[in-house]
Amino acid sequence: MAVISTAPPAPPAPPAPAAAGPGPGAGPVPGVVIVVLALLFVAISVVLVYTVIQFWPAPAPAAGAQTSPNPEFNYFGFGFSLPDEARIFVVVVASGAVGGAIHSLRSLMWYVGNRNLVWSWLLMYCLLPVIGALLATIFYVVLRGGLLTVQTSSTNLNVYGFAAVGALVGLFSEQAAAKLKDVFSAMFAPAEQGADHVAPTH
Repeated sequence: MAVISTAPPAPPAPPAPAAAGPGPGAGPVPGVVIVVLALLFVAISVVLVYTVIQFWPAPAPAAGAQTSPNPEFNYFGFGFSLPDEARIFVVVVASGAVGGAIHSLRSLMWYVGNRNLVWSWLLMYCLLPVIGALLATIFYVVLRGGLLTVQTSSTNLNVYGFAAVGALVGLFSEQAAAKLKDVFSAMFAPAEQGADHVAPTH
């Protein structure tokens, strides 16, 4: 009795990479630029974390203790004295930038690891910390304005909570922008579309 042996089926071929769209920035990023960019974002992240630590409001004094209403703090060798409200604002903005920098570093690591990093991505990486800071500012003002929660004074404010919100907004900027759009789309009537309006593709 003859034994018929069959070879195992060949694995499917990997999908071909998508063709680059028109416009500048389609070429691969050299290794030197990748190293410089990674070091730059690490340095930016360190400065932002230092900013959060140094601007963090001082703890509330004990009952009966005599303290200055705006104690002085050090920032890169310079002395500053700001009210707690302003310091909290800076903490939230810097936390949003930290989240954006983390997003940039994670995405940079992913695309470099897959050898798919092209020049057109660099603008996004540079702007993500800025976008994170701006979105964190908007979320902070909206939350403090009582549109999404109850109003609280700066003395009863949970700084850890707002700093965490700022960092998460910066880290997940796309989802945060979508959340703001959903909230205010429900509050306001949609605007009329012009005759030449083009709907977004995503």
